[in-house]
Amino acid sequence: MRINSFISLAMLLTLMVSCGRDVAVRKQETVPTPSPATTSFSEKSRISPLESKNIPDIASNTESHMPYTARLQHHVSGVAKHNMNLINHANPVKVNTTTSTRKNPEELSAEDKKNGNQLRVLFENDIFTNTDYYFTNGVNIEFTTSLARKGFHKLLPGVSQHPDLQFTGFSITQNIYTPTNPDVENILNNDRPFSAFLTIGQFRETYSFHQNLYMKSRIELGVLGPASLGKTVQSSIHQIEPVGWNNQIGNMPLVNFYFFISKSLAGNSHYEVNLTGDVAAGTAFNRVSPGVSFRTGTFTPLLKGSASIGTTRAWQYWFFVNASSRMVVYDATLQGNIFKSRDPYVIGQDQINRVVAEASAGLAVYKKNVGLEFTLHYISPEFEKGRHFQWGSLFLIIEF
Repeated sequence: MRINSFISLAMLLTLMVSCGRDVAVRKQETVPTPSPATTSFSEKSRISPLESKNIPDIASNTESHMPYTARLQHHVSGVAKHNMNLINHANPVKVNTTTSTRKNPEELSAEDKKNGNQLRVLFENDIFTNTDYYFTNGVNIEFTTSLARKGFHKLLPGVSQHPDLQFTGFSITQNIYTPTNPDVENILNNDRPFSAFLTIGQFRETYSFHQNLYMKSRIELGVLGPASLGKTVQSSIHQIEPVGWNNQIGNMPLVNFYFFISKSLAGNSHYEVNLTGDVAAGTAFNRVSPGVSFRTGTFTPLLKGSASIGTTRAWQYWFFVNASSRMVVYDATLQGNIFKSRDPYVIGQDQINRVVAEASAGLAVYKKNVGLEFTLHYISPEFEKGRHFQWGSLFLIIEF
């Protein structure tokens, strides 16, 4: 009797404990999960990382055969990698353009829109072709700097409002012209007059990669005449001092705008064909020069001159040929003051050749931060009874 009672009591207690566990489980399952919109910050902070939506449900994962600890580490590392990718996407690493190597224009980053400091020196002289008349000497020195994005910068157009690549800077230029015989005092009729000009300028160079366009625009202010020191410079480099400078074109102020544009029609890293256009307007020159250019070698497509600096650590080199047709409206180095001329001798309006052929060919070599170009130039007679003329030039670029 006692044993049966004891057994019955034990079975009753076991049944009660089992029922209590079922009730507790059902209560836990019926507790509503607070929505993200109504969950307070303190409640969110108590949510276990395993309850986050960023971590997949371990029970439904195909890797459920893995031990619990290994599965947890696997999913946590996956989420960490995902979050790191998001951080890198939101804060991209800036490219240091001074050390980066670029093979194509499209690889240039936003940082490349800032031009570095470059010194460019262009020396032109007829000594390269063993002549000593007409355009006898020219020097152009340019320095690129971001400081040139002020002043006249707004007057200088570019390929777009937001070019892919841009260079700005300042320049100083002196060109000297003489007749066929500068060593006589009397005026040589039907010949070029003595003239020279000296200017300071501001320029802007822009590139558009998707349009395959390059444009250089500049403004120059200066003087044409004795104040340009043409006589002084030529006398210092000649053993026999030219004595005809007393007949040079007189002083006059110069204000001129120049625009050069090039459109790449076809090409790759070994050849390129371009349409070109050159426009000058002001008190010194008024002309338009449409043309074509071709180059072949190994180079970065579209980029030339200053833009070739630093684009690659490898050697770049190309042979180039340019041809254009200059349509002349006015040339102060031939015709004197555009407003009123009181010069001893100038070329008359009816003697100017309105269409002049131009051509050039040369070789360019670039390596890292240095570039060098040598060019031979040709121009047909600019006035009646004038001569065909050739000269040469050296162009050096150094980036600091």
